[in-house]
Amino acid sequence: MRQFWITRLLRQASGQGVMEYIIISGLIGIFCLGMVKQFGSVLQTRLEHMKATIAKEIK
Repeated sequence: MRQFWITRLLRQASGQGVMEYIIISGLIGIFCLGMVKQFGSVLQTRLEHMKATIAKEIK
């Protein structure tokens, strides 16, 4: 049933536009996940450095 719905959607002109939006949304989502992963590690490194600096100043 689901496969028939997707096939019918791909054959219709308006369905083609919907599929394009789905593909673009998926690519944007993948890009965002990659950026969160990249900046997450940078943020973690900066927070650890700040934590170490504060601990050093307290001693």
